[in-house]
Amino acid sequence: MIRQIDGMRGNLRDMAVDLVEASETVSSSSVELNQISTDLLTGAESTSERSHSVAVAAEEMSTNMNSVAAAVEEATTNMDIMTQSIESVKGTIRRISEDTEAPAVLPALP
Repeated sequence: MIRQIDGMRGNLRDMAVDLVEASETVSSSSVELNQISTDLLTGAESTSERSHSVAVAAEEMSTNMNSVAAAVEEATTNMDIMTQSIESVKGTIRRISEDTEAPAVLPALP
């Protein structure tokens, strides 16, 4: 019976050692998981900041594209006005040319 009690005591000691080792493993794993969680949080915050920067840049680009579109539209309008002015000048030059080609009628001298 003493041998059985000694055997039980040895088994309990082995179980206690195993339990301590398992606790240390769990504690170490917990520290590692905490570090991983911290790294993930840092990565998520960085991603969020970058996403915000991309959104701001996209909004600025959209504003710039709208400005460019407005400038192109204004340039097109100005080109139309210039075309009309050129056509008007061409008509004036054509009339002057036709008038100078017509024989001049001189008044009779007394």
